[in-house]
Amino acid sequence: MLLTRFAGLTCGLLLLAGPGCSSTGARQPEPTPADPPTAELAGDATAEAEAGAPAPTPFAELPRGLHVLGEECGYPVAPHVYCGDAGVIVGVYAPVDKVRGVPPPEASTVREEPRMELAPGASLTIAAEGERLWVHRVTCGGCKQVMGWAFVGDLPGMKDDQLRDLQTRLEIGEDAPLLATVDDWRIFYKDRPLPDPAEPR
Repeated sequence: MLLTRFAGLTCGLLLLAGPGCSSTGARQPEPTPADPPTAELAGDATAEAEAGAPAPTPFAELPRGLHVLGEECGYPVAPHVYCGDAGVIVGVYAPVDKVRGVPPPEASTVREEPRMELAPGASLTIAAEGERLWVHRVTCGGCKQVMGWAFVGDLPGMKDDQLRDLQTRLEIGEDAPLLATVDDWRIFYKDRPLPDPAEPR
């Protein structure tokens, strides 16, 4: 009995200093430290941080006449577009005199053939923006109505026959490899001589 009262008195004094005893005098277990964050919670925090990261830089705005790139193909597929396996337009052609801003200033030049006065006035510019290819082809710059075509296409979505068709339009022979990436286009044109401006095409 005396021991019980002594223990109660001792715990009563300890309660003033901090936890450890109950009001009945019984000794309480020490509190355990909080568990560290689980992997799931840590993953949530990482996801929130990534969500706040800036979005990738978008492509240049598509000019009128080529603006249907990335839209659903529709059926029947229009003859001036390439339809990809995902059912979206991956390439678009337009008359060169109906579009402006091709290629956009954000794109880097892959090939540039100067105006050919004896062609008459033919020229070619190929540029890349990521894996998006831009083409500005003038076949008759000296005609009353400028002749030629402009093109924009997303290379990763284009099929082999579509890539080959584009190369044929650019007078790239069938013996040339399939140019499926921007690097392929750069390598192909790297050592290719420019046409002689004094000779008609």
